[in-house]
Amino acid sequence: MTKEIKGANRGFLALILFYLLGSILISYLFDVASIDMPVWAQLLLSQAMVFIPGVVYMLIAKKNPIEHCRYKKMGIINVLLTIAYTACCMPIVWFVNFISMLFATNEIQEVSVSFTEYPFIVQLIFMACMPAFVEEFIFRGILYRNYRSGAGFGAAILSGILFGMLHLNINQFMYATVLGILFAILVELTGSIFASSLAHFLVNGFSVTLTYVLSVVIDMMSGETGMNFEEYMQKSQEMAAEPSTVVIQGVMFFGMAIAGAVGLFLCYLGFKKYNKKAEDMKTYFKPEQKAKMITPSLVIAMLICVAYMIWAEI
Repeated sequence: MTKEIKGANRGFLALILFYLLGSILISYLFDVASIDMPVWAQLLLSQAMVFIPGVVYMLIAKKNPIEHCRYKKMGIINVLLTIAYTACCMPIVWFVNFISMLFATNEIQEVSVSFTEYPFIVQLIFMACMPAFVEEFIFRGILYRNYRSGAGFGAAILSGILFGMLHLNINQFMYATVLGILFAILVELTGSIFASSLAHFLVNGFSVTLTYVLSVVIDMMSGETGMNFEEYMQKSQEMAAEPSTVVIQGVMFFGMAIAGAVGLFLCYLGFKKYNKKAEDMKTYFKPEQKAKMITPSLVIAMLICVAYMIWAEI
């Protein structure tokens, strides 16, 4: 086991403890002061509590963030391929989200709906720009890079699972894990964290834009429908839970996911050819040596996350 892997595991445990304890403390202080924390402040603080442990780790480990996290320029071809790659990721994510919502609560929808009262640019900054920078810095820049020192594709799987766990709810855990793995492969193909940051921004930005446009349309039609956007979303959820609707949606999302997977593979081939990664990717998926990646600190962190997700769902 490499020193970097041990550091990553300890760092993730520290991140989870700091995030959970910090959230509890801040919530307690706001409750004592009888102050309602606005949604934008909640999002800002949550990102800060993810970002700070990463900065502390880089300082302690004396790492250059530009070099270690691979903040390297991308050519226009890689940018265009990244956009296409991201577009193909989305149907897969939608299908996984659909499956998870059959037995888990969609926690992020409530936040997205309540955030529509803010200007679109504010929504984009807090829900797309910040996560794309902060979470990529932590998970693809630090954790994935550290795990990569002793593993190939296994580093993508583990960093993806931890990325999913950070969201601390079952619904987001499932699709964020898939995204985390796909984002790690993207970094491997391009050699730049800007690729995964762009993809992350596009995924979140698409969701924010869709929600915003829908809210504007529904509010404009409220005189005819008699429902505001929040009531409309609640009604939509009830209709989506009907058995016949579930079957239709399942078939539709499955078909879209298959198409997305085919497109994703074609993008993968494009990246591999353009960046001359054929041999590198062969050893990436079938490494000659595999370092041990599980340590007690990582097990503790994962158990804390699992316990919290179960508790939150109950």
